[in-house]
Amino acid sequence: KKVGRIVDGFVDYIVSIFVFVGIGIGLSKQVYWNEVYLWGNSFLGWNPLTYIWTASILGAVSSAIQAFYFDFYRNKFLEIVYGRAQNIIEEIKEYEEESARLSSEGGYYFQRFLIAIYLSYSALQLKIQRDHEENHNEQKPNPKVYYAKNRLLLRLWSYVGSTTHITLCVITALAGNMEAFLIICILPLNLLMLVLFLVQKQVNKVTS
Repeated sequence: KKVGRIVDGFVDYIVSIFVFVGIGIGLSKQVYWNEVYLWGNSFLGWNPLTYIWTASILGAVSSAIQAFYFDFYRNKFLEIVYGRAQNIIEEIKEYEEESARLSSEGGYYFQRFLIAIYLSYSALQLKIQRDHEENHNEQKPNPKVYYAKNRLLLRLWSYVGSTTHITLCVITALAGNMEAFLIICILPLNLLMLVLFLVQKQVNKVTS
């Protein structure tokens, strides 16, 4: 059951990677057959293939970071306000125990590999959480205060989440302009994430 939860998230990331690889391949073929005008590259003047794959990689990395931060703040909101999300430290401990159990039984290499990835992901979330906290005491913020200060902010964070990426990908695909999807991920969504990050930092000072 624990590994199954990891598989769901792992599959999402794998699918996302293939989406951006597919975009890169598709745009490369369109350039080869002169079927697309790379309007973004008109400002840079790069080799078209260099531009396409740079944009594809930056788009993939940007969307992953954006989804990571939305996931992080959503889980924190659920944990503090509703008590629905498990504490990251407790979750890391559970999966470490699960990994040790699988290791003692022998085999289960794929499951242990997935758990190792998840533990690295959770450790990064924990590091970010500790870096963002202005005080390091064990007292949790008041749920009502945290809800009032973060309700709108969390909604804004959702605009850089995976649902937004999927929606934009579908819209730009229907419009026949996948380059626009890459540019949106790299520029406006990263700008929005940066603004939200700075605002969140100030809000954390008030609610800590």
